[in-house]
Amino acid sequence: GDSDAQVEAEVVEEAAPGSDKGRGRGAGSRADNGRGRGRDRQSAPDDSSKTVTEKLVDQLGRGSYDCMICIGNVSKGAPVWSCGKCWATFHLKCIHMWVKRSSDSKGPEYAFPCPGCRYHHVGPMPQYTCFCTKILEPEPSPHWLAHSCGEVCERDRGCKHRCPELCHPGPCPKCQAVGPPGRCHCGREESTTTKCGDPPRWSCGEACGKRLPCGEHFCAVRCHAGPCPPCSAKSLQPCFCGGTEEERLCGQEDFSCAKPCGMPLDCGEHECEHLCHAGDCPPCPRDPETWGDRCACGGTKRCSQEAAAALLVRWVGRRQKCTDPLPLCGSRCEGRHERCGHGCSRTCHEGPCGTCGRKVTVDCRCGKIQREVTCGENTEVLCAQVCKTKKTCGNHRCDIVCCPGMTDRNHEAHLCLQVCGKPLACGTHSCEDFCHLGRCPPCRMVSNEPLTCSCGFAAIDPPVVCGTRPPTCSRPCAAELACGHTCAAQCHFGEHPLCCELVSRLCVGGHREMKHQRCHIGAISCGRPCGRALACGHGCATSCHAGDCGECVQLCGAPRVHCSHRCEASCHAGTKCEDVPCRVKVKMACPCGLQVEERVCGAFSDNPRPRFAPPSCGASCGPGARPTPASAPSRPTRAWGPAVAETAETYATDLHQLGMQHRRYLQTLEDHFARALVGPVTLPPCDSSRCVLASEYARLHWRLKTLSKADSAEGWWRLRIEPPAAPP
Repeated sequence: GDSDAQVEAEVVEEAAPGSDKGRGRGAGSRADNGRGRGRDRQSAPDDSSKTVTEKLVDQLGRGSYDCMICIGNVSKGAPVWSCGKCWATFHLKCIHMWVKRSSDSKGPEYAFPCPGCRYHHVGPMPQYTCFCTKILEPEPSPHWLAHSCGEVCERDRGCKHRCPELCHPGPCPKCQAVGPPGRCHCGREESTTTKCGDPPRWSCGEACGKRLPCGEHFCAVRCHAGPCPPCSAKSLQPCFCGGTEEERLCGQEDFSCAKPCGMPLDCGEHECEHLCHAGDCPPCPRDPETWGDRCACGGTKRCSQEAAAALLVRWVGRRQKCTDPLPLCGSRCEGRHERCGHGCSRTCHEGPCGTCGRKVTVDCRCGKIQREVTCGENTEVLCAQVCKTKKTCGNHRCDIVCCPGMTDRNHEAHLCLQVCGKPLACGTHSCEDFCHLGRCPPCRMVSNEPLTCSCGFAAIDPPVVCGTRPPTCSRPCAAELACGHTCAAQCHFGEHPLCCELVSRLCVGGHREMKHQRCHIGAISCGRPCGRALACGHGCATSCHAGDCGECVQLCGAPRVHCSHRCEASCHAGTKCEDVPCRVKVKMACPCGLQVEERVCGAFSDNPRPRFAPPSCGASCGPGARPTPASAPSRPTRAWGPAVAETAETYATDLHQLGMQHRRYLQTLEDHFARALVGPVTLPPCDSSRCVLASEYARLHWRLKTLSKADSAEGWWRLRIEPPAAPP
């Protein structure tokens, strides 16, 4: 409707053009009136402080504005059309295409939504006009803004003063003319003058304090427009006759309990038989003057005459007072029950007719089912169907069982009375309206205190609309941080940024000083092993850490009793090592060293010295494995230069002893060394003594390079032989 469109237009009034950010009232709403400059006049405003008009003037003037439909730049000479609600600008040909695709009409009027704000426009096909719509197809000129006519805008701003600016895009600035005096809704705050563009009434944010219609309590709602809501205090209130009490809202009208009144009448002999009612009880209906000369049901007249005695069931003669019995005619009473209006089915009788016993068919509240009930039982018929109809807000659904407004969204039972409560764009207050569709209205709070930056140097003079951004201040914050350093960020609200000063401090484990670390990081780990002595005797193997060391996760490592290996169980300080077979794998090689077998040690108390026969040389060992007479190693022939003369070779004593001990292995080495003269060779795994023999023999007498690496088995090595460097 028009009201929804008006709210939507107010919400998007300050939206940034060509962007998808929220269109709530922001800093631009206060920057337009010239109050945003404050006392810091030397600091240049950033782009975020520009108004919608300033951004549009800048982007359209440079030709950098993007059309939302074609995502292309809007050049300064291209025909355009601007939405009067969100101020987004589009190519004229693009908006024409959009209108034709969005509307089924063939003219002259079209209905189409704006691509930017989705506002529903109804009217003729959009035309290219200047921003103030005075001139159709304005001519470009270097003397004024693109798409502008260069004349005074004179658009309506909602007051008697027209816009004095030159033809411009976006919303017109607020009227700066002096307005009448203003005050808040509750009257606590007053201002001798206001600006024409500012509201003359505002909310001060304090409790209203006006006396409520109940006359006993005061309004506790924050300063608000319009009448105060009904009193929400509850108390026990009696019905008209005083026989029933209910907890009801303060000031609510008295109620009827729908039971017989029972109050004593003026005669002093009878009680009021009417249902609980307001006001005084009527005179006694049995008084002879009031009742007259008729029977109890009123169907027979002149009952006091003697001639009527034969026609009556009970004849009483002429009655003198209200306590005298009434004559009975014996006919059907036909008196009307007050609640339902049905006739009484009893014979003529004294006293009230009692409850109605007629069977009637009654619809349930929602009208879905019917049920036959006794009229006088006053039983409400309800079905089991839950309503689930959307309420007027469009957000909540009715959950009443057998709702009287089933499927009727406009029924009074579906009026949503929940307070919206959503946070407003100001970020401080919440929406106090009833639950509603669309965006919440702008915050109505106005402050009469100046709005300052964090340090107080820059300020915006009052009145300040709630949600206005604080002024920009270029001064440094200079606040002292918890670490002792000074905040180097620009003046700001909220928490300070992390301190990035470079400091030196010990690592968490206290091993070494960590230099050039940022202050906010705190103590960090140096990565080294902790090394602190544990209760078991081991050193903590965890990397540098803070706090106490955890439990030891290393292996025991204690020497075993029956072999040279160490215990491989987890650390068990205070207890002896378990006597189980040793699981360490050992290697054994054949005499030539080419065949290597891996076996488990297995030593423990039942088998303290396990013996393993070394593997024998097989067919795969080659001719070098055959036994040869004991002799000293022969000198090799060089792979380069002249041949070496066959002369006696001198060997070190320990090397000669190793060679005599491993004769067959020595022949295998010479075969490998001969191949190593051409390219690198990796020897099979060998024990320590053979490793020494191979490396020393290759280095001293074959001039070969050797590289040794520990094997997976303890005491065994892997040896790599590389050829020597070629002579120069």
